[in-house]
Amino acid sequence: MELLLSTLVAGFVAGTINALLGAGLVAVYRGTRIINFGHGAMAMFSTYIFVTLVDHKVPAIDGFPIIAMLVGVLFGIFLGVLIDVAVMRPLARHSYLVRIIATLGILYVLQSLALVFFGGNSRGVRPIFPRGGITVGGVSISNGQIGVAVTAFVIAAALTYFYNNTRFGTAIRAVSNSRDSAALVGIRVDWVTAASWAIGGGTGALAGILLAPTLALDSYTLTLLVIQGFAAALTGRLENLGGALAGGIGLGVVTALVVTYTNQFTVNHPQSWINLSHLDYMVAFLWILGLLLVWRKPATTQQQAGGLLL
Repeated sequence: MELLLSTLVAGFVAGTINALLGAGLVAVYRGTRIINFGHGAMAMFSTYIFVTLVDHKVPAIDGFPIIAMLVGVLFGIFLGVLIDVAVMRPLARHSYLVRIIATLGILYVLQSLALVFFGGNSRGVRPIFPRGGITVGGVSISNGQIGVAVTAFVIAAALTYFYNNTRFGTAIRAVSNSRDSAALVGIRVDWVTAASWAIGGGTGALAGILLAPTLALDSYTLTLLVIQGFAAALTGRLENLGGALAGGIGLGVVTALVVTYTNQFTVNHPQSWINLSHLDYMVAFLWILGLLLVWRKPATTQQQAGGLLL
């Protein structure tokens, strides 16, 4: 029973990270109708900035690296705006497919730059939150797990309020539906798309920073987390933050259960031909495939602008 409970807790926390990554994808998609496959690479590069600052002893407040985190998130925001201005804005009149392919180019460029500036070796990341925690029902929950979960829920709530209860959130929805119509009623389309990319870059950076202490940081691991983020975002049909949060948590719990109990099985029944090192990605791909099959619509309804999936 303790194994099950601890697995559920770990899966829940991992799921909140998936949800944060998914929120960044949702932010970009809601404002631009573009699926940003470079999202994981943006998070990775911003996380490297954070880790580099921590390694260079940037001052912390009561042991909490708030300054380094703030700079990392601000860099993610800057990176999002830069990508919009330098890449996406010049391609605004091109097809959605061209712009989606451009995000793959962004992934490659950022990954290559990370190798140049930070090297290819894995780097350990010290814990962000203070050591210690609480015990519930015989299961230990660390301060780090609590901090990650609370942060994810606060960000999700703030973004939901922003989109549903502010004029700028309404403007984002208007631009998402039609750039030309939004421009005709006086909405600054360029500002809206830049803000969408900024939100995506900032939330992705925060997710990477929160996740880094549990991983060996390198230019590939965080980049590939776009798969889990996409699975979470797709659960909310790339537009609903509540759905992305639920999808991220659900995916995290299912993945943790599958990985834990499959490992238990292989320990008791060792098979040399079984490689479970990337089982979490397989679960995410199956999750995505299942959603695509469940939410299929007739071809005539898939010809809306940006409606690649829905």
